[in-house]
Amino acid sequence: AVTEPSLPIIQRVPKSYAVLALGVTVAAALLILALDGMDFKAILATIRSARIGWLLWAACAFSCGSFLRSYRWRMLLSSHRSLDIAVVFWATMTGLMANNFIPFRAGEVVRSMFVARSSGISRSYVLATAIAERVADALILLLAISFFAPQIKGLPTGFDLKLRWIVVVLVAGLLGTGLVLRQWGSITRWLHTIPFTQHHLLDKILNIASEFGRGMACLFSPGRALWT
Repeated sequence: AVTEPSLPIIQRVPKSYAVLALGVTVAAALLILALDGMDFKAILATIRSARIGWLLWAACAFSCGSFLRSYRWRMLLSSHRSLDIAVVFWATMTGLMANNFIPFRAGEVVRSMFVARSSGISRSYVLATAIAERVADALILLLAISFFAPQIKGLPTGFDLKLRWIVVVLVAGLLGTGLVLRQWGSITRWLHTIPFTQHHLLDKILNIASEFGRGMACLFSPGRALWT
């Protein structure tokens, strides 16, 4: 009888199990780093003194707020295809949880990858809608702060000026993005006229950029921009 050659152990392990093991390892390492230096006695005392009623109200308010954020994000994603609100909700919750362990607000990437993998939508498009959502939040927050800043006492000298400059830069960036999106067809045609040996690489980059631009375009669509 002919025996099949045995595969190395690493090849016999299902890919999903390998990814799960890697994810658990990374999560455990990040959890250890997050808990390093914490006073667990003080944390336990705080938990014991907490009022269950207020915690339930806080959990309810947090869940409702997360659902509304998920619904808003779903509206931004709806131009590509209709998504189940449950998928977007759990992606949002996963991203919020990841922000507690991963630095640089990387939970935005996590929730985008969750939706992209669950729905089949391109990752660059989903990530762009998440970024557009955060840009809209930042712009509204900055405008609100600049409006109420004169009534707030004790702010550092020059705070108003710095805040105005931040708003100007953000608005200029949005206008520049809108201009690029409007002229995207001309830009891609011009790029194809440049001598480039790796045409397939250029096409791949432009395809990713096009999907990203489609996601950012929600900021310039009156109907969807209102939801942000």
